[in-house]
Amino acid sequence: MKSTEQATLPECCLLSGSVVQPAAKGMRTASALLIASLCLGACVMDRPQRPIDTHEYRLDSDNFPIRNSVERSTPTIEPTIREDRLAVMIEGLAEELEILLVTPPSALPMPLALISHGISASDQAAGNMNLRRLLPVAENFAHRGYFAVVFARRGYGSSTGTVGDRPYKWCGFWPSEVYAHAARESAKDYEAVMRAMLPLPEVDGSRIVAVGHSGGGLAALAFAAQRHPGLIAVVNFAGGTGATGNYSICSATALRRAFSDFGRMVQNPSLWLYSTADRYFWPSLARRNFDAYVAGGAPARLEMVGPLWSHPDGHQIHALGGREFWQPRISAFLRDIDAPGWQLDPTSASVPRPPPPDGLPQSGQQAWLEYTGSSGHKAFALGVNGWGWIARQSSAREAENIALATCREYTEKCQVVAAD
Repeated sequence: MKSTEQATLPECCLLSGSVVQPAAKGMRTASALLIASLCLGACVMDRPQRPIDTHEYRLDSDNFPIRNSVERSTPTIEPTIREDRLAVMIEGLAEELEILLVTPPSALPMPLALISHGISASDQAAGNMNLRRLLPVAENFAHRGYFAVVFARRGYGSSTGTVGDRPYKWCGFWPSEVYAHAARESAKDYEAVMRAMLPLPEVDGSRIVAVGHSGGGLAALAFAAQRHPGLIAVVNFAGGTGATGNYSICSATALRRAFSDFGRMVQNPSLWLYSTADRYFWPSLARRNFDAYVAGGAPARLEMVGPLWSHPDGHQIHALGGREFWQPRISAFLRDIDAPGWQLDPTSASVPRPPPPDGLPQSGQQAWLEYTGSSGHKAFALGVNGWGWIARQSSAREAENIALATCREYTEKCQVVAAD
């Protein structure tokens, strides 16, 4: 007896433009599974063409609003940094989110910057999320006079709840809407933090900027797609999801569809910051995502910048080592959309680059660059024939102790040679 059971191809294969598209729905099980197994490789192997485009450029959508903001000075403000927990309600459930408050002193209500992180590949990595990775961005907005809140979404860091934004367990057999769904899940955390912040007397709820890195960048756009009153802009640092490793993504088509979906809804201007050396969302992929997004009518600016001096992977553009790229571009963006805090001293974007310590072998030079380009309390320890370093700690003593312990795992006579 011939089976009448029907099977379909994975949706990412259906979206790939394959010549089997029209016939796929009616194929019998064996034939469909055979073709599915062939095109599954395409789902998993979305990779860039070589060589990678390394051109830097700025690209504005046709409807990007340039309003020629009136020049006004922004005084240098030293913010306070405070770790805290925030009680929120998400889908009727009480949650507690780990937050980092970076706030300038002010007697007047301040614009609000909501800042969140990327996606971790495992529950263990999610639990180890360190919010101080985003401290340079938060401090920068605080220097502009913003009340900056960095938050760990549900299931990340010490936040309660379950991670809901990892869109796949393996590549291939999932619907193309999964990326958009994952971003909308994270957007619920943005909304919950915003609602918890709005009653504070220090916060001006009519001037809100959503900021996100990687999966958080896509989530910030999903948040903007909900058209919250008071939201004035989005800053997307290397936004995306679905990367499986260096220059590999499960389905570039599904990711484009997510950006396209949000682009049809977002009315606020957004700034997209990507590096030509990004190993997860490489330049041509970022450009196609941007084109799909603005095709829906959303106003946006894409800034494609060069490699980072501090890290071989441009996906770390949000880090301290990328500030020389992103600070002036955020200033220009805020100026052009007439948002507050656009004018900062351009020289404040530079990051000190001290020479490596004497005795550091050639194999440790990249580690030294990554150390100098990292934020938070940090320390670098050097021994007879090895080293250890740590960054993004809450105290100098903690950083020094961890750096020494790391160094001693590999060598002897370790000493702290640099600390901040």
